[in-house]
Amino acid sequence: MVTKLREYTDLPIAVGFGIRDSAQIQALAKKVELIVVGTKLVETLHLYGVSATINQIKEYAEILENRRSQ
Repeated sequence: MVTKLREYTDLPIAVGFGIRDSAQIQALAKKVELIVVGTKLVETLHLYGVSATINQIKEYAEILENRRSQ
């Protein structure tokens, strides 16, 4: 779908709604400019607390940072 969307716009593309894990982020990281992870982080916060949520954010940020350096 992202490839098809790129045929119609040069604008940055953001993807969200249903991003739930590192594998999805890795798959999207080279294809879009922004990945929105909201519900999963709220769920992690609710179930496991602040510390686990911060760790999750760090993990996702590391994936995206690695994308930049490639």
